[in-house]
Amino acid sequence: MYPWDEYIKAVKTGQRNAGKLEKLAIDHCLKLQRVHAFDVQEAERIINIASMFKHTKGKWRGKPFNLLPHQAFFLAYLFGLKKKNGRRLIRESMMNMAKKGGKSELDGAVAVIMTFFDGEQTAECYTAANKTEQALFSWKSAKGICSFLAEDYPAFAKDYKFYDNRLDHVLIQPSSENFFKTLPYESKSLDGVNPHFAIIDEFHEYPDTSLPDNLQSGMVLREQPLLLYSTTRGFHPWGPLAQKEEYYTNVLSGLVDDHRVLPLIYSLDDDNNWKNKNFWIQFAPGIDDGLPPYDAIEAEMKSAIDEGGEKLGRCKTKNFNIWQRSQAEFVNMEDWAAGSDPVELGELVNRQCFASFDVGRNNDLSAYTLMFPPVEEGEKFKVFSRFYMPADMVKQRSKEHRVSYQQWIDKGFVTVAPGNFTDTTVILEDIIEDVANFDIHCIAADTAFALELLNQLLVRGYPAVNFPQRYKEMNSAILQLQKMIGKREIQHGGNPVLTWNIANVALKRNTGGQVMMDKSDRVTGKGTESKRTKRKIDGAVSLAMNVGSYLDWIKDNVGVVDKIRFL
Repeated sequence: MYPWDEYIKAVKTGQRNAGKLEKLAIDHCLKLQRVHAFDVQEAERIINIASMFKHTKGKWRGKPFNLLPHQAFFLAYLFGLKKKNGRRLIRESMMNMAKKGGKSELDGAVAVIMTFFDGEQTAECYTAANKTEQALFSWKSAKGICSFLAEDYPAFAKDYKFYDNRLDHVLIQPSSENFFKTLPYESKSLDGVNPHFAIIDEFHEYPDTSLPDNLQSGMVLREQPLLLYSTTRGFHPWGPLAQKEEYYTNVLSGLVDDHRVLPLIYSLDDDNNWKNKNFWIQFAPGIDDGLPPYDAIEAEMKSAIDEGGEKLGRCKTKNFNIWQRSQAEFVNMEDWAAGSDPVELGELVNRQCFASFDVGRNNDLSAYTLMFPPVEEGEKFKVFSRFYMPADMVKQRSKEHRVSYQQWIDKGFVTVAPGNFTDTTVILEDIIEDVANFDIHCIAADTAFALELLNQLLVRGYPAVNFPQRYKEMNSAILQLQKMIGKREIQHGGNPVLTWNIANVALKRNTGGQVMMDKSDRVTGKGTESKRTKRKIDGAVSLAMNVGSYLDWIKDNVGVVDKIRFL
C-alpha cells in the first residue's frame, strides 16, 4: 500500500477523526483520479525526492524529511493527477491549517521540487506574502533544504547558487536558469513576471486578491504552473481568504465543477469542540506525530483562557484555526445566519414597508434597505438591502476595507455608478421603482449626509423623513434590532454585504448609557506604523433606522396586544 493510500484509508474508515472538509477533499481527489488519470510513478518520484530532504528547524533540524500521512497524500495528488496529455491537472491548491503544523517546511519542499526537480526551463518561482519577513519563512525553509542537499549530493551542489542579503533572497539552478525568490505584496515589478510556481503565504493578511490574480494571469504561458495558498485563518471572516474558502467549499461539495484545484482545509466541524483533544486532529493534521505536540496546544489553550480578551481570540485563530472577529459581537452571528432564507420582492408587492438609506460620504459605500413587517403569526420581518459604490473607487475601497467588492458586484449585491463620487441618482431610481411597487410608509435618512436626496424625494411627494444618527434617536432602534436578531425574527436573504456590515458593528455608549453603532475597527501595527482597518456598517445603520421608523409607527397605530405580538 502506498503511503497516500494509508491516509485515504484512515480517513474513509473513520480511523482518523477527520473534519468534513478533509473528507470532502479526499472524495474530490478520488473523483479526479477516476475522471482523469493518476500517475503512480510520478507520485512515487516526488515522494522519493522529498525523502532526500532534511528538516531545517528546531529539534528536527538535520533529520530526514519523513512525510506525515497528510503531507504524502498532498504531494502525491498534487503531482500525480494528470490530464490526458500527461501534464499536471492541478493548477491551484491550498494548505490551510493551524500554526506550527509544518506549513513553511512543506512549502519549502514544494518550492525546491518545482525549482530544481520539475524539468521546467527558466522557471520563475516565488513566495509572496503581505510582508517580506513573512515570505522569508518558506524561502528559508527551501534554502535550508538546498543547503543539506548540497552537502549530501555533490551533483546538486554543482548546480546550485543562492543570494541571501538585504536586497535579494534567491535560490538559483544555473543550468536551467530557474530561480526561487521572495516577492513582497507591494512589489512594483509584477507586469513582466511569468511564474511557474508561486506560494501565497498567510492569505488571511491580504487586503485583496490583486497579487495572486496578477501572478496567476502571468502563468498562462506555462504548461503546468502551480499556485499554492498556504495559510492559517485570521480576524477577517469576510475577506479574500474567506471568499476563497467559500469557493473551494463549493467545489468540494460538488456545487462548482473545477478540476484544477486541490484545497486541503483543516478545521473543526464544530468550533464548540475546540477544548476537546479528540477533535484537535481536525485543525492540526500532524498532531498525532507531534506537529504540534498536544501538550503545547493544551498549555497555550489554558494560558489563553486564563488571560482571556485578545489573547483568547488570537489563540483560537492561530492555534485552533477558528475564524475570529477582533471585538465582541454586536449580535450572535449564528442568530443572524438563521435569517438567511431568500427574500423575494415579487411576493411582497403592495405590502407595507419601511425604507431608509445611509449615503456614503462622497466616494464610499452607500446602503438602501427595505423592511417589511410581518402580517401573520410566525412570519419574520423581511429585509431587502441594496448597496452602491462609485465605479472608480471599487479597487481602492476593496483594498482599504479588505473585501472583494468586485465579487459582490458580479453577483449583484453591489451596484456601481460611473465616476469616483457617490451618485445618489442611482439610489433615487431604485426608490422611485419601489414606491410604485410597495406601500412605503416612510423613507428615512439623516439630513446631515443625505439632504439633497431627501429634498428630491419630498419634491416628488414621497414620505421622506429626517432620522438623525444621534444617541437619542438611534438608541431604542439599535437595542430593538439587537433583540429582534437575537430572537431570530429577521429574514434578510443572506445578503453577504449586509452580513459583513452587521458583523462589523460595535456599540459605544454615552454618559447616559445610550448606545450608538460604531465600527469595530482593529488597530494593527505599533507606534507610528499603527493604522486602523476600515470596516463599514452602512447597511446595519440603515436597518436600524428602519426599525426606529417602525417603532415610531406602532406607537400611534397598533394596540398594546399587537405590540406584544410583533415585538
